[in-house]
Amino acid sequence: MTESQLSSKKIREFKPGDRIIGFFIVRKKELKTKKDQTPYILLELGDQSGRISCTLWDNVKSFYDTINVGDMVKVKGTVIIYNDSQQISVEKIRKAKPEDKITEKDFLRRGNIETEALKNRLKITMESVKNSSLKSLLQ
Repeated sequence: MTESQLSSKKIREFKPGDRIIGFFIVRKKELKTKKDQTPYILLELGDQSGRISCTLWDNVKSFYDTINVGDMVKVKGTVIIYNDSQQISVEKIRKAKPEDKITEKDFLRRGNIETEALKNRLKITMESVKNSSLKSLLQ
């Protein structure tokens, strides 16, 4: 599988064992501590299709200070199951760069209905309004 094929997968399509390289937006960030008092970072990442957790075990201090909620990041890793939920076991993570040409719009959920279909439904609804003042307002 090529890197471009890896990058095209969305979270809802992930299956355990999948190797992924993709861009995500950081939805949550928590500094946690293991039983031996070693710190780690728990992130929740998102794309247009959903959200997934990932854990950073190494270089915790530097990552915690540089990656924030709302940041767009590039992640390389493997999808695993932990506590009956899918997670990404991260190999590499970095903030998105301008040359990646990623924007916040790339992470907004999109509905299943096409824009033209929505416009047609709105037009039909507006035409069904009997009150002329309300109809003018809607138009």
